[in-house]
Amino acid sequence: MSHFSCCEHCGAILESTLHAVRDCSSTQSVWKAVLPMKSWRCFFQLSP
Repeated sequence: MSHFSCCEHCGAILESTLHAVRDCSSTQSVWKAVLPMKSWRCFFQLSP
């Protein structure tokens, strides 16, 4: 994360820790390569 509030990777308006480790489209591609497809929906819809 940078000192700017927007994500440098996907351009999201607000970058939070949760965005950086789970919600950013760049990060999601990594999770999708690691997690079984049947887990995606639950994992990506978890609330903080």
